[in-house]
Amino acid sequence: LVGTGATATGVFASLLSSIFGTSQAAFTYNGDVIVHGRTLAEFGFEVPIEKSTFRVGNKMHSAVVPYSGTLLADPETFELVRLTAEADARPANVGACESGTTLDYGALRLNGFDFLIPTSATWRVSNLDGSEFDSRMVFSNCHEFRGESTVSFDDSPDSGAPAGAKQK
Repeated sequence: LVGTGATATGVFASLLSSIFGTSQAAFTYNGDVIVHGRTLAEFGFEVPIEKSTFRVGNKMHSAVVPYSGTLLADPETFELVRLTAEADARPANVGACESGTTLDYGALRLNGFDFLIPTSATWRVSNLDGSEFDSRMVFSNCHEFRGESTVSFDDSPDSGAPAGAKQK
C-alpha cells in the first residue's frame, strides 16, 4: 500500500519477522544492561548478506545489505523492549555512510488481550555528503474500534427485504 517512506523502518513487523521468523540471524547473549534504571537482557544478532532482506537506498538506487543489531528484553517477562538494526555495508551508489533503525515496544490492551506493538520508531541515515536524516514516529492514543454485523441467507418473506420489494 505504501511504496516509500517511514514503513522502511520495519515497524509493521517485517524486521521482526526476518530476524525471528527465519533462520537468517545468528544470536549472541551480551549480558545485562541498565536502561533508564531498568535492568534488561541484551542480545546481539547478525544477518549475513546471503540471508539478508535489509534494504538501504534512495529514489535512484537501493541494495540489500548485511545488518546487525541488538535486542533488549525484560529478563522477568521475556518481552521485547527495544530492537536496533544497523546496515553493515554501504553501497557507494546509495550515498549513505550509515543507516539504522531503533524500535521501542510496549503493551497495548485490545479486546481483553495484551499485544506487543511498537511505541516509537527512529530511522537514521547519514549520507556521504555530510547530510543527515532522522525520522521519528511515535504511536500513541491507540483506540479499539469494534462493530457487529449479521449476514443472513434466509429467503423467507420476513427476511428484512425493503417494503414494496417483490418477493419471488
